[in-house]
Amino acid sequence: MKQKSLLGLVLENGISCLAIIGLAKNSGKTVTLNALIREAVKEEVKLSVASYGRDGEDIDAITLKEKPPIFIPPDTCFVTAEQLFEKSRLQAEIVADTGLDTPLGRVKIYRSGDSGDSIELAGVNRASRMVMIKDLLPESTELFLIDGAMDRRSSAIPSLAHGTVLATGAVIGNTVDLIVQRTMAEVERITLPPCSEREISMIAGGILRTGNSALIRDRVTIAMGNGVFGGLSTPDWYHMRSGDYLVLNGALTDTFAESLILEYEAESCTIIVRDGTRVFLNNRNMKLLKKKSVSLQVHEPIALIAVTVNPYSPYGFRVDSDLLVETMKGSLRDAGMETPVFDVLSKDYL
Repeated sequence: MKQKSLLGLVLENGISCLAIIGLAKNSGKTVTLNALIREAVKEEVKLSVASYGRDGEDIDAITLKEKPPIFIPPDTCFVTAEQLFEKSRLQAEIVADTGLDTPLGRVKIYRSGDSGDSIELAGVNRASRMVMIKDLLPESTELFLIDGAMDRRSSAIPSLAHGTVLATGAVIGNTVDLIVQRTMAEVERITLPPCSEREISMIAGGILRTGNSALIRDRVTIAMGNGVFGGLSTPDWYHMRSGDYLVLNGALTDTFAESLILEYEAESCTIIVRDGTRVFLNNRNMKLLKKKSVSLQVHEPIALIAVTVNPYSPYGFRVDSDLLVETMKGSLRDAGMETPVFDVLSKDYL
């Protein structure tokens, strides 16, 4: 049976806003974006495109290596700052002025004309601003593509994107096993399961809507404070009992996790964060929480639609594409996930 295309999966899942995040620079994120754009043109899907940060420049400002351009096809909406649009050759009309001012000028929504061209996209670096831009897009938009990154992974928050594609590759490891191992560690963070108990989930949702963190014990909220620690810095709160639920309205960091485990002996309890983009734990602390039977759950799960792989490293070596794809599929399957894996530049895919 022929495997569906990446766009086919997106449309099959009814996704109208998709975030593409990369594990590192040169992981193939922009190549994945361009593949989706190319497929959308073929299927006559009306697109809008934006970047959570800055993408499409000729030379990466940090690595000083060449980057693939972002191609905007005809009759496609895109979001960028005025100065970047003015230096491009792309012919377009203004659809909406977002009112956002940046060092590169006002951020606007444009629609390309009868011919497409490459352009640099920038001007949006906050999830709240991307949500506002999403609301300003023309009603004709059938799919909104957001070019993100792991260091800007809040582009994948469920309140913004209905699905996420993760780009990985040889830039994060020089062997297939190492690439897969490091990718699976990130997959675990961003695909944490939703709260398993309906009543607790409802309580946690109410707490998060207040902007607070809180401890739930025996289905009763017994402490609440603003932020992560906030007004909860009491010994009763820190000494979490078996069966307790800690709702965090913020980031779960290494420092916080270490304090809970090593200083305050948290064990056999559950930490609930808003979504997987809020988890910033290294592998050591992820394992430490598991050892102490501390479960990580989310109020809003992230839908990982697919993983794309780039077998080429910017440092001059490559791994076998077919082996990388199959090994990644196997590791995802072992984790209980039937997530498709693509090399969008492979002969088989093209």
